[in-house]
Amino acid sequence: MLDYKRTWFTNSLRDLSALVIAPIFVAAMALTASQFQFGSRAELLCFMIPSAAIGLALFAVAARLLFWDLTFRRDFRFRVTQEFVECECPTPMLGDSFRLSFDEIREVRLEDGGSAPDRFVILDISDEEHKVSGFYGIPVFRVLHAIHDVSPTTTIVEHGRTWEAEPAVIGA
Repeated sequence: MLDYKRTWFTNSLRDLSALVIAPIFVAAMALTASQFQFGSRAELLCFMIPSAAIGLALFAVAARLLFWDLTFRRDFRFRVTQEFVECECPTPMLGDSFRLSFDEIREVRLEDGGSAPDRFVILDISDEEHKVSGFYGIPVFRVLHAIHDVSPTTTIVEHGRTWEAEPAVIGA
């Protein structure tokens, strides 16, 4: 069994730090640009516009998440009990909220999030996907092992490979 919780306050601090990092990133790029000799103003703009766009995008996403955290003040929680798997995700754009009994779960798939943290999907018997994001620092392998311990018959697929009798060797 497993009970993982991350408070809205912790999430707000993370989002606030990203709000601070975004302008620092743009300032660092501007400082870097000042160290180079550009042949024309166009070359300088070709360097600065993408940097500013990245910084602005980071700032906008962090501001939206911070607004969501401060407005709704909901915690992230993921539980695996003897009877069910439950996820309470405070931000719908990051994952789903659901409660499924083990009889309703057909498969659990760990997916590579690319630059994002690992995420996993729980597929229910009606083929509906329930997405769980690694954004909240959820200990993905602890969750997968907890699900496997409670319900060894639940299919767990890790990056395309199905867990066999001994799941500890995969992903180690």
